[in-house]
Amino acid sequence: MEGTVAEVAELLYTTYTASDASVRRQAEGQLQSLAASPSTCCTSLLHILSSSLPPFTPDLKKSAAHFLKRTLASSNSQGAYTSQQRVQLSRDILCLMVRTNLPSGVLDSLTLCLEPLLDNSKHDPEGVVWTTVQSLLVTELGSAGVFEALKALKAVFSRSTRLTCAVEFYEQINPALVALSGKIVEKGAFGPAFDWSAAINAIIQYFEITQSSYLRSIASDFMLADGCTRVILMKPAGVVQGGLLVPEDNVEAVAFNGIKTELLASFRVLIQYLADNKKQMNEENGNFAKIISVVGVSVAPSPFLNAALQITPDVLISLLQICSIETFSAALSLPNLVKSLTQALQFLHDCIAEVPFYPTFASTYKAVIAGISLPLLQFSAVEMELVDSDPDEFHSLTIDICEGQDRENMKTAAAQVLEALADNIDGALSFTVYYLGQLVEFTALGSLGIEQFSALGEMREVSRRTAVKKAEWKSLFWGFVCWGMQFASEKT
Repeated sequence: MEGTVAEVAELLYTTYTASDASVRRQAEGQLQSLAASPSTCCTSLLHILSSSLPPFTPDLKKSAAHFLKRTLASSNSQGAYTSQQRVQLSRDILCLMVRTNLPSGVLDSLTLCLEPLLDNSKHDPEGVVWTTVQSLLVTELGSAGVFEALKALKAVFSRSTRLTCAVEFYEQINPALVALSGKIVEKGAFGPAFDWSAAINAIIQYFEITQSSYLRSIASDFMLADGCTRVILMKPAGVVQGGLLVPEDNVEAVAFNGIKTELLASFRVLIQYLADNKKQMNEENGNFAKIISVVGVSVAPSPFLNAALQITPDVLISLLQICSIETFSAALSLPNLVKSLTQALQFLHDCIAEVPFYPTFASTYKAVIAGISLPLLQFSAVEMELVDSDPDEFHSLTIDICEGQDRENMKTAAAQVLEALADNIDGALSFTVYYLGQLVEFTALGSLGIEQFSALGEMREVSRRTAVKKAEWKSLFWGFVCWGMQFASEKT
């Protein structure tokens, strides 16, 4: 056994260190020959991956994980493993994932190693492997290995290929996930909360891609909805209102904001599913005999809809708080915060058009427009320099914000919220026009200096130089308005 492990390790090392291509090919050929006895080869590879001895470096383990993935995929397609061998391999791989401190690249490869073993369409029709994996993960979720178990669970569902027995697997592990959410909130454990949120999001995203009809069952899961609500509303000590996001750049803040990013993404998937299927679900629930048009029709009631209604005020308060802090501009340079802000804005955008959310936004739209959307649409100093240095890029940026909206970034999301309010909330459009008119008047005609008054003329010159069509002028005007907001806020 030791001789085989040493031989495999030496060949793997040669495949990525030898400078001579012919030597590398020879080593790869010898590895393929060893793979003809898949059981022995896999055992050797797993030994390398589990060893903490110095010769087995992270690079060697990455190579071992990659070759194990290839060996399992090839051998599985040929039916080389018995059901018992598949179960043992799955247990060994999962134990490595949840009990060994492996590099992320190795974990990713090990997850792919599980895929052929979990494919029970041919070689495991009774789902024995799935049951084994599920049982092991449930055990680990209740133990000290909870971090790694959540990462493994996320990894299992982080793929777009449909896995057989996925629904049964999730339903078996669901009670452990729900119970874990209670422990996380009780202890205020932000670390496990992030991994828990990431696992939940991976599961929901997986079903969205491979089996969207099952999202209806998830959206109806009261216990999971309650768990998600309690986790997403976790706040730092001493915070009473808001506080869903932290404008800081440290390990704790990244994890804290990451919790909200992952769960808001999950809520968005489920809200969109409910919106897309409101006709069918309302008819099947007996709310209406037959729906001709969905205009004005509410999404069907569900626990996750109620949860979204519950968290929306906190999302709004948190965004207003961040947009009003003195270090707002500096905070926008923090990647983790910008990602969370973008997800929060996209969540609001998805909710605004739905009937149950109308009262919330009808009473807050002025604050959202003036305190969130427009401040987040401010152009940075770097972006404003594009007016002179690269007007074409400036034009492209403003066109995307106002029309194309192909870039999933914070400014585009802020513009989408503004547009959704104007389209769905009475009074929002007229308030926006009035507010911007006052802003332009204050900026251009106020006591800010004659050089600011000439800004409109400069914008026209940019338009002329870049051959902007008249119909596209509004995008450049947005740039001026956003610049005016920034300049006005600096002068007052």
